[in-house]
Amino acid sequence: MDGDVERRRVLGGRRRGLVEREIRDCAARLFAAQGIGGTSLQDIATAVGISRPALYHYVKSKNELLVTLILEVTATAGAELAAIAGDDGSAVSRLRRLVTHSAGTVAADPDRFRLLVGPGAELPEQVARQRIAWRQAVLAAFELVIRDGVTAGEFRPLDPTTAALSLFGLCTSVAWWFQPGTNVDIMTTTLTEMAAAALLATPDRVRPENGPVGAIDRLRAEIDHLEIFVRNAGNHDFR
Repeated sequence: MDGDVERRRVLGGRRRGLVEREIRDCAARLFAAQGIGGTSLQDIATAVGISRPALYHYVKSKNELLVTLILEVTATAGAELAAIAGDDGSAVSRLRRLVTHSAGTVAADPDRFRLLVGPGAELPEQVARQRIAWRQAVLAAFELVIRDGVTAGEFRPLDPTTAALSLFGLCTSVAWWFQPGTNVDIMTTTLTEMAAAALLATPDRVRPENGPVGAIDRLRAEIDHLEIFVRNAGNHDFR
């Protein structure tokens, strides 16, 4: 008898977990498609295939559901990206890992990331704060690696803040165009190589001529490099 009770308890827990997951997936899809204000709990219940009263057994309010949706995709983001950015290895290798990780994470749950990256006027305060913290973590990781690469001469003398914002946009844009069934590895590899190619200080990118004119061009490039390095020596507050 005790064994039967335990089995029913386990099966009930599994079923509840599956229903909760379906509720979150449907809610994220509807929020992304219709907007938060344009989506009701009745819409979510209908999409899941349960009644609104039954929905209340799993979620108390729309705001609670939003908080859960956002926390699930941002809870570990900062720590993971900081670990990649601060790891050993060249700036180029760390940049590739950052882009691969960021774009792949967005592709795994595009509906939720559309809530994070899209207009935030409808977001409750707790979700808005989490959104800011996530954005700061992503940008800080990219800027750290880009600044390291510029300092080491691996990357061209670009402004790390502007470059970080550009890569942030590159990775998060996946939430709008990535389609189910698309090969994730091909997508992340393509974006990673595009990002690296845009920053790399490759010898064949610029071929200054020899003689005094070439020497002046090289000197100007070094001065640009120094100016950007000095200008970005401090930390930035990404808000």
